[in-house]
Amino acid sequence: MRDFAASLAGQDEGNFDLVAADDGGGFSADDFPGIRRLRLVPAAGDPGAVRAIGIRFAAASGYDALVFADADDVQGRTRVSEARRNLESVSVLANEMVAFGDGVEERALLGGRLAEGASISAGDLLEGNCLGMGNTAARIADLMPHLGSLRAGLAAPDWALFYRVIRAGAAARFTARAVTRYRQHGANTAGLWRGDAAQAAAALAVKAAHYAALADDFPEFAPRAKRYADAAARAASDPACAARLVAPRTAPPAFWWEGATLSGTEAE
Repeated sequence: MRDFAASLAGQDEGNFDLVAADDGGGFSADDFPGIRRLRLVPAAGDPGAVRAIGIRFAAASGYDALVFADADDVQGRTRVSEARRNLESVSVLANEMVAFGDGVEERALLGGRLAEGASISAGDLLEGNCLGMGNTAARIADLMPHLGSLRAGLAAPDWALFYRVIRAGAAARFTARAVTRYRQHGANTAGLWRGDAAQAAAALAVKAAHYAALADDFPEFAPRAKRYADAAARAASDPACAARLVAPRTAPPAFWWEGATLSGTEAE
């Protein structure tokens, strides 16, 4: 928390309010020295529910945009200023993430898949996600119609939310001119891909649930959801087969659940 708070206080753009959705951490103003305007919001539930509470509070309070951040991470000093600049012309901005932590080789996670200033399409979010709750800024008006995406039971509710936002027509962009330093530890919701059988089996289940949720609104995802659900069921009964089901990768995925991409023809 100390590193997170210091990185906020060190932003090169100081004209922002911090809206902190507190799901039991017991935040207080003392945790955020240097932050002039702090709004503490009691929240409860799974990660998607906590974020929905924070977004609804920000909307009701009259804010126009949110720069999402996680208290485990460290924010590069240009996160707020780059969000303000880019959100003048797009609705959603993803910035670079750099993994760091004990025993982790520090590396950028997203620049290998997206060029500076590149547009982000729904197709870019088909098998993985670059728009997380630690590296994304967005106009609140574009988020509000899709908060039902943050439903219980999804390991990657941010993926579900931003896919729907972009599919609805919101323009999104990537920049490496702002960085989120993404701390790795044992309790990460979305850590890094190791590629072992147990992780591959878990990732298949995550994707099966994700595609099933998307199929509620986009029927073309139903065949993909079934294919991943069948693979997840096979992997659950025989975890060693998960590695055989998953297609080889030419580059490491950013997050662990992205590593489980089935080979063969899939629903578009």
